[in-house]
Amino acid sequence: MVRQNGDVREGTGFKREYLLDRVSAKSVWNQISTSRGLSEWFAPKVEVYGISVHVFWDDQGDDRSASIVEAKEGTRVKWVWDDDPKSYLSMEIVTTELSHTISLLVEDHDRGLDPKTLDALWENHIEKLKNTLGVY
Repeated sequence: MVRQNGDVREGTGFKREYLLDRVSAKSVWNQISTSRGLSEWFAPKVEVYGISVHVFWDDQGDDRSASIVEAKEGTRVKWVWDDDPKSYLSMEIVTTELSHTISLLVEDHDRGLDPKTLDALWENHIEKLKNTLGVY
């Protein structure tokens, strides 16, 4: 099942846009593309080296590696999990033309997780991201 814009379709994962009003695109970019930024909200420890991403979910050895397959400076990053090339995460900064409102478009396809689990994980991630950006 895929959750896209609130609709459910066949597949795995979902696509959702999260409003991050009153922040700069540069601040969001730093949070989604750097080790320090990702470690503040995505996982306790994230290492980004070149095109490699290593996510440490906890200190008990639960970790996962990925390869960045697309990066558009200041706008979009997409990585594919090394243990499952059909599972990927894409995060894109969207700025509305008229109001200049910033949002984050997340597309998460993980064959190991069902859509309800992904939805709950991302609600938690986005709450943490908003806190790191000072959005309440």
